[in-house]
Amino acid sequence: IERWGLMRQTAAYFGIAAVTILPVAYVLRWMDGSAMGILIYFAIFVAIFACVFLIQFFLARRAIRKLNSELQRRQAEER
Repeated sequence: IERWGLMRQTAAYFGIAAVTILPVAYVLRWMDGSAMGILIYFAIFVAIFACVFLIQFFLARRAIRKLNSELQRRQAEER
């Protein structure tokens, strides 16, 4: 899994989370049992998943840029 790209890891995580959470939500009656209820719940799940993913992605990207900037600064000082 460590060798997988970000997209493949995210897709696998999304699949595992959806397969786990959707049946639990159905049993606990967090959604209507109709096809439309399941579709609406899944759409909400996707939206929340996407928001959390994007926030985490941009925070990680900012941290990586900060680290790279610091490394470049230190390398320039050593010369």
